[in-house]
Amino acid sequence: MKFLSAYEPFKLAQRLLALMVVSTYLFVFLLASVLMVVGGIFNYDLYITTTTELMKLNNETLGWPVITILAFYFAGGTVNSIRQMKKR
Repeated sequence: MKFLSAYEPFKLAQRLLALMVVSTYLFVFLLASVLMVVGGIFNYDLYITTTTELMKLNNETLGWPVITILAFYFAGGTVNSIRQMKKR
């Protein structure tokens, strides 16, 4: 039990880092989506081309880290649930 209490600060830092990376990815994605809609409504070709490049850059730089973080975050709980179900 003492080991788990010593492990809690690491888990908090891990969640904070995951939140920072995922929120950055989502913020850029939402910003690009809004710019795409505005460009489509007002027929601004510059907004649409710039937004397409921004989304491509966002996926190339932050896509895999976000997928990896989410996979590890949710896989841990899933594995624990499956282990508990097998014990019953």
